[in-house]
Amino acid sequence: VDRITKVWHSAWAAAQVGWTPPTSIPADAQHLFHACESGRGWHAVRQYCTHDASFEAQAEPLKDIKTVHGYAEWMRDIACVAMPGSQYELNSQAFDPQSNVAIFFGTFRGTHSGHLEGFPAPTHKSMESHYVYSMHVAPCGKVDRITKVWHSAWAAAQVGWTAPALEVSHHATTAHVGEFYFTYGSLKRGFPNHDKHEEELSRFVGMATTVEPYPLIVPKEPSCTNPNCPYLHRQPTLMDKVGLGYYVKGEVYAVKADDLKALDVLEGYHGKNHSDNVYIRRHITVRLESGEEISAHCYFISDHAEKWSQLREGTAECLPEYTSDMAVGELKPGWSGPA
Repeated sequence: VDRITKVWHSAWAAAQVGWTPPTSIPADAQHLFHACESGRGWHAVRQYCTHDASFEAQAEPLKDIKTVHGYAEWMRDIACVAMPGSQYELNSQAFDPQSNVAIFFGTFRGTHSGHLEGFPAPTHKSMESHYVYSMHVAPCGKVDRITKVWHSAWAAAQVGWTAPALEVSHHATTAHVGEFYFTYGSLKRGFPNHDKHEEELSRFVGMATTVEPYPLIVPKEPSCTNPNCPYLHRQPTLMDKVGLGYYVKGEVYAVKADDLKALDVLEGYHGKNHSDNVYIRRHITVRLESGEEISAHCYFISDHAEKWSQLREGTAECLPEYTSDMAVGELKPGWSGPA
C-alpha cells in the first residue's frame, strides 16, 4: 500500500459521543493581532475593531494609553522606529465563546537601533519579551476591548532602559497619537520641501487617491505665489471644488497637532476664515492602496480666481498628479525666509 484515503463524517461521529468541535478564533481578532504586532498602526488596525475600542495594561509605558487607536500607534513607533526590523511570534491562541474573549500569547523580538522621541538613545541591545492579549469581541464581530498582560520592566531591562526612561516613554508615545495628512505637492518624498519637514513627515502611511475628484492646477512654467515656500517651481494648488478635475494622487502621513502647526506655517494657514490665508486646511476622504478609506487633513488654495484665470488662458493645466519634474526649481531671488 502506498496511499490511503479515508472517507469519514467525523462531525457525525463526534456528536454521538458528545465531542464538540474546537471553537475557531474570530477572524477580526486574528487580523487585529497581526496588524498591530507588525507595526502597521491604526490605519490597518481600525478596520478590525470598533471606533472607540478601549485598551488597558498594568505596565508603566502603557499606563496612559486608554484606546486601541493609541496602542496601535505606540506599537508602530516601537516596531518600526525604535526597533526597525523587529519580529513577533504567535505561540498560541484560544477563544471562549461564553465570554466572547480571544486570547493570544506572543513573543516580541527586536533590537533598539532607532531614534524615537522621548526614548533613550539607541542602545543596540536586544529584547525577547513574552506577552498576552485578551481581546473582547463585540456582537458585530469586531474587537471592542483589549487588555495586555506584559512584564514591561523585564523587557526594558533587556535593552538597557531604566525606570526613569520608561516614565518618559509613556508620555512621549501617547503624544504620537494623532491624525492623518494627505499631501499632493512638494512635501511628498523626494520633493523639494520634504527634507526640511522630515520630522513632521516621519510616519509615512502609504500612497492614496482622493475619493472625490478635485481640480489640481499646475502652471506650465515655474511660478510660486506662496510667500512661505522658498522655491520658484511649478506650484501645485488644489481647489476646493468637489466633482471637478481628477481623482488626485498623493501620500498620507500620520501627524500630531504640533506637526500640523509646522505645516500650517509653510502653507500660510492662519486659522479658519482668516483673511491672510494662502491655503485653507480641512478634512477630506482619501483611499489607500489597500482599499481602506480614511479622513485626512488637506490644504486647498484660498483664492480661486487667479488659478481659474491661468487655466482659461492656457498657462496652467489641470492634472491628476504632481510629479517630481514639476517640482524642480531654484531658490526665489532674495529669499530670506517666510514672510
